[in-house]
Amino acid sequence: MRTRTFSHCVTFFQLYAGNPKKIHAEETRMRPLANLRCCILLFCLSLALPLLAAPASAEEGFGLKIATLSPEGTALVDAYRSASEEIQERTEGRVHLKIYTGGVMGNDATVIRKMRLGQLHGGFVGSGALATAYQDYAILSLPMLIRADDEADAVRAALEERLTQGLLDNGLISMGMLELGFVYVMSNQPIASKEDIAATKCWVPEGYDIGRDIFEAFGVAPIPLPMPDVLTALQTGLIDTVANSPAVTLALQWFTAVTHLTDFPLLYNYGSHVFSQKAWDKLEPQDQEIVAEVLGRHMAELNAGSRETHAQALAALENQGIVFVTPDMDDATELQSVADAVMDQWVEDGRINGDLLAEVRDIIDSVRAAR
Repeated sequence: MRTRTFSHCVTFFQLYAGNPKKIHAEETRMRPLANLRCCILLFCLSLALPLLAAPASAEEGFGLKIATLSPEGTALVDAYRSASEEIQERTEGRVHLKIYTGGVMGNDATVIRKMRLGQLHGGFVGSGALATAYQDYAILSLPMLIRADDEADAVRAALEERLTQGLLDNGLISMGMLELGFVYVMSNQPIASKEDIAATKCWVPEGYDIGRDIFEAFGVAPIPLPMPDVLTALQTGLIDTVANSPAVTLALQWFTAVTHLTDFPLLYNYGSHVFSQKAWDKLEPQDQEIVAEVLGRHMAELNAGSRETHAQALAALENQGIVFVTPDMDDATELQSVADAVMDQWVEDGRINGDLLAEVRDIIDSVRAAR
């Protein structure tokens, strides 16, 4: 059809060039056909416009793009799915969640960066990455600082509201703090002392500076890797030691490549679902209220069940044949001293709020003294 049209144009100019009367006659003859073509085109456009105006997705309204490292089938992702359905229903289709799971959007630090660029609207982010926006937020997760549930409860009661406000002051809207359980060292060999750690090939999350400093103080050069690469690295022998919560270790199948767990908490693990202020401001006030209530409730429910989940995950690891190793008092004291020295150096370097750390230590000391 394209060739025929082009040939017609060539013939037209070859036959009628230089003869205005013939040109006018030909134009008059072709005008009804041109009018018919215009009518057909307008009719087709009228049919297409409703399709062009419809959203690309079956879901209508504004999709809040959120990301998490948690894979499908985990409690967090299930909570997101449920929350999205409720939000869509209560906002009458104006808002829903578009959920990216399993780290497809990158690690926590990448999620924060993409939020700043507007490529994501929010996500569940660990305390370490949130500290890149608000330094004090990671204060509870410093190594070997909080070692028991009652200590975590006391510190959170004193500081959680203040830390949430700190995120808000730095452009992040938090749906509440979510406890993820204590983190333990797990390895292919028993680890109960500083010397044991020094003999390992230990993983550290990319960009986790304090983790790197702690392990270096223990005498090992840790290997930084993104979380999705850890299982393969364990299986190939690139690393032989990791640290994470039991629930995450089960979800990511790391337990299949380790044999021992050091039964001495390395740190208290937590995070928060956050939205960027810019994304939040795109919602109408009534929709902000609905999203905050629904997601806040789901996060609170997860938080309330986190300790049962943690205990079940520990039991599951033991049932899988993982050997639990408990450091003796002298070794535990040495490990604690190394961690304290690193934290004190960070205070001196200005990377930790010294006054806030002192406040947390005082609260913990009070809890331990009251036992």
